[in-house]
This record gives sequence, C-alpha cells and structure tokens, in this order.
Amino acid sequence: MTNKLLRGTLLLSSASFISKILGFIYIVPFTLLVGDSGYALYKYAYGPYTIMLSLSTMGIPLAISKLTAKYKQLEREDIVRKIVKSGMAVMLVTGMTSFLLLYLLAPFLAGIVVDGDGNGNSLGSVIFVIRVVSFALIIIPPMSLLRGFFQGNDSMGPSAISTVVEQLSRVLFILAGVVISLKLLHLSIKTAVGVAAFGAFIGGIAGLAVLLFYFWKRKRFLMKPRNEIVIHNDISVISILKEMITYSIPFVIMGLSLPI
Repeated sequence: MTNKLLRGTLLLSSASFISKILGFIYIVPFTLLVGDSGYALYKYAYGPYTIMLSLSTMGIPLAISKLTAKYKQLEREDIVRKIVKSGMAVMLVTGMTSFLLLYLLAPFLAGIVVDGDGNGNSLGSVIFVIRVVSFALIIIPPMSLLRGFFQGNDSMGPSAISTVVEQLSRVLFILAGVVISLKLLHLSIKTAVGVAAFGAFIGGIAGLAVLLFYFWKRKRFLMKPRNEIVIHNDISVISILKEMITYSIPFVIMGLSLPI
C-alpha cells in the first residue's frame, strides 16, 4: 500500500514538474515572436480565465477523488456510478456557464485592463483574446473530473500522462501557431496571440482524449458492469451532491487565492 501511494505521488509530482517546466520554457520564444505588448495581451486573457476556471471546477474533481476512494473502499459501486454521473453533469453545466460568462463579460473585463494602460493593446484586441481563451472552459472541467475519478481509483498514471500531454500539446500549438501566423501568413500580432490563447482549448482536447482512452481501456477495472452491481437507494443524488460540495469548499478557496 505504501509503495503504491509513493508511486502515485511520484507520478503526479513528476507530471506537475514537467508541466511547469514546459510552461516556463515556451515563454521566451513566444515573447520573442510576439513582443512585450503581445505577451501582455496574452496574459490579460489568462487572468480572468484562471479565476473563472477555479469557479467552474469548484474543487469538484478533488472531491470526486475523495468520494470515489471512500465508496470504493465500502464496496458501494452503485454510489460510485452516481458520483461520476452527477459530478460530470455538474462539470458540464458549470463549464458551459463559465464559458458563456467569460465570453459575454469580455468587454467589461477588457475595459478594466485598457483603462489602466493596456501596454499598447486596443480594447478590441483584449476582448478578442479573452473570448478565444474562454472556449477552453467547455473542456477543462470535465477533463479535471475524470482525473479526479482516476485518482480516486488509485490509478495515477492516466492523470499524470494527461497532464503532460495537455501541456505539451498546448505549448507546441502555441509556438507552431504563432510562427505560422506571423512568419508564413503574415497576420497581425492580435491574431497570433488569439491563436496562442486557443492553445488552452487544444491542450484540453488532447488531455481529455488521453483520459477517455485509458477509461475505455480500464473500464472493467474502474467500474463494474451494471448487471453486477447491487443497487441500494439509501443515498440519494442530492445527498451525494451535498457531500461533494462540502468536500470541495476548501479546494475552491485555495484555487481562487492565487489568481485573485
């Protein structure tokens, strides 16, 4: 048990480390390509996006991990199914809602930035980039929930691989997209930064694809077939959602503290 825990911790820590290194390395060539104002434009989009992402996930993926582990240990596979279904429904709703909010509030948020300075970027440019990055909110919450589900099953490998693939795909898309936009198509800095911002969506798709592949491959291990499950009705979906929210509150506070 101890070796399994250490292995899982090592996998997740290594994936997080590699992801952060990739996220640091690409900044230099990206800034050289788009300049300081282009990099500032890119960062303007990620501030509100990070806050909205924390609100959309609400700590649910980590709560899912904890609840899955709890009910797996109690051999309540029927509850595990309810947890996954209700959690996924919540993530789809909050992801779509946060996407719409960020997309519609882009003019207001851009106005705050440009009124301060804007680093040479126009109001329209900031609105454009915020709206482009908002599409990632449709994908990231469901992907995060699947990661939590795998971790609750003591299956850390898929989460770790998904994290690295997501960041690697994002970085490669950003750099390739900017080079093609500026050097081959001779498009504007605004368009190139918009392409870079869309990298969050592409990375999310890649990370989600990895998780879905492993879910399909390990479905028998992760979830028993429905005809093999003894179904009880002693715990309702409402009770599960309440427990989920209770677990998630501390993670919401921690998730919002840094971006704010």
